[in-house]
Formats: sequence, C-alpha cells, structure tokens
Amino acid sequence: MFEKILVAADGSEPARRAAEAAAELAHRCGAELHAVHVVHAVKPSEEFLRFAEIEHIGPKPEFLTLVMPPGPERTGRPFPAVAVTRAMMEAMAEPALRAARDAARAKGITKLKEDVLSGDPAAALLAYAQSQGVDLIVAGRRGLGALGSLALGSVTLKLCHHAQCPVLTVP
Repeated sequence: MFEKILVAADGSEPARRAAEAAAELAHRCGAELHAVHVVHAVKPSEEFLRFAEIEHIGPKPEFLTLVMPPGPERTGRPFPAVAVTRAMMEAMAEPALRAARDAARAKGITKLKEDVLSGDPAAALLAYAQSQGVDLIVAGRRGLGALGSLALGSVTLKLCHHAQCPVLTVP
C-alpha cells in the first residue's frame, strides 16, 4: 500500500510515538522509511557573511538558527540568532533521529534514510516529501513548538492542509 513513508522527527514524545507507528507501517508494507529532522534555520545573507568575515567570526556560518531553551523551561520565545554549521545542525538532530532509528531497528527495517534539513519545518518536510515521492507522512500531533497546548501543532496542521499525500497524526 505504501512504498515510502516519511516520519517527522523533532525529538518530542509525540514524534517518538510517530516513529514507532511509522516503523510498524513500514514493516507491514515493506516500505522505505525516511526519518527527517528540520532545524528551524535560514541561510545567512551575503551582508551577514561579509560582516562575519570582517569581524573574524568563525567558523564561517552556514546557517542561522533561533535557539530555544531545552526541556521544561521552554518559554516559546526564541533566543538571539546563532550561527551554526551543517555539522552543528546534524549534532542537534541526532537525538531526534536516534528515536526514529531505534524504532526502525526494533521492527527490522533495513530501508531507512535519514536527513537533516533547514528552514521552516512544515515547508521543508512538504518539499522533501514531494521530491522523494513519499506516499505517507507520519507526524506527532504536537511537537516542540511554542504552542504545545493546542490540539494540533502548527507544523502538523500545515502538513495536513498542504501535503499531496495522506498524513497520519499520532497523539
């Protein structure tokens, strides 16, 4: 039924449950599982890069991200922009991707692809799904966003509204 399943991995508990559901579906369908984490980051402008070079700010930033405080003290307000490299983004994504990897291994999934993207999470996931020919997106009902008390997270809501394939939301 499904050949390529995308699971959105953001490190939240609903995302962990979504990874388990996606792994179960991939196992039953013999599908390829794509675990994707999106760092809410943007490419720095040319002006910023020139400033960083003039001021000897190193290493050369590849992305700018708004860093959120970890854990229960999360306030929903972003901290100042921080320059990050691709390696730093991959390190930030590792715990979230590990949950999906563990769920896939537990089900014996061998066709697992992992990726770390940057940008607006919903837009990046939608573009990835389109480019990879994904035929099911699995996401936690709520993620790590600032409006976690809402019934459906903003990223998941955008996925449901704009995806060209079915979207399974997991509580």
